[in-house]
Amino acid sequence: MPDTFVIQSRLSPAMLDELIIQNSITGEYISIIPALGARLNAAYLLSKKNLIPVLCELSSSNLTTNDNRFNNAKLFPFAGRIAKGSYAFEGEDFQLPLNYPGENNACHGFLFDKVFRVAGQEVNKHWASVTLVHTSEGTFPGYPFPFTISVTYSLDTDGAVLVTTLIKNTSSKAMLFSDGWHPYYCIGDSIDNLQLEANVCEKIELDNVNIPDNRRVQLNSTFMQDFTLAGKEYDNVYRFNQENEANTINLVSEVLQTKLSIWHESGVGKYNYLVIYTPPGRKYIAIEPYSANINSFNNKEGLIYLNPRQEWSASYGFCLTDITQK
Repeated sequence: MPDTFVIQSRLSPAMLDELIIQNSITGEYISIIPALGARLNAAYLLSKKNLIPVLCELSSSNLTTNDNRFNNAKLFPFAGRIAKGSYAFEGEDFQLPLNYPGENNACHGFLFDKVFRVAGQEVNKHWASVTLVHTSEGTFPGYPFPFTISVTYSLDTDGAVLVTTLIKNTSSKAMLFSDGWHPYYCIGDSIDNLQLEANVCEKIELDNVNIPDNRRVQLNSTFMQDFTLAGKEYDNVYRFNQENEANTINLVSEVLQTKLSIWHESGVGKYNYLVIYTPPGRKYIAIEPYSANINSFNNKEGLIYLNPRQEWSASYGFCLTDITQK
């Protein structure tokens, strides 16, 4: 009898080397690109005996637009924008590159195109995982803090995907950061056929260059907020109730009678913020877990500090679930 899981390498349609974790029995699999920030490039999960692609795969290795650069990418050492790319830490001023020059902002960190090495693999009858690692000597412009980051991806027999990040401060000084992800999800041909549900408790309003401006809209987090996607455009920031151990977002397709359930680890220092963004084309929607608010290096909301040799970790995951006809 063949093993339930296999881990293998292949060349993707975009001509990029991928690692594949596959369930040999169901056909479900996820793919990871080590040379592009250890990004999760594809996830094919089972629903009603059909394999459904639930992530936007890169069609080219030529990342010419921001939507390509950050498609499913790891966002570190800051998720979202830093106003004017400037911040102060422990009495010293720093200037980050302005990779969003139209807004005069820095955005989404540096790891989207950095090479990760494969540090470990594990296969058993219940799940399989790979761990990838990148080490920085503190040479990023405007961010002179050495660190090691590892990302572990796993797929289990229920078709659940788990993604865990571990950050270690490898320097002799304190460091600051926020962490996040930028997954582009899809179910079917258009997000206009989908409904989004989330138990967010606050909407954070942004100014004309997408920086929080102190306006807040309180929401009732005791029930799932219903976001209608048909014909709507989103680039919005929300806050979760961090008293929950995990917070859930559902992406529901009545057409396919399936639901993508996405969960983010919550609690102090975890993924307590959420960005919902509709990229051009209306086939995908970005549902982005952040550990901190936009512009966290300046407003300090959710900002994480690590002393020398300290570690931090957080997880998120997703799975497909069949739903019954109403």
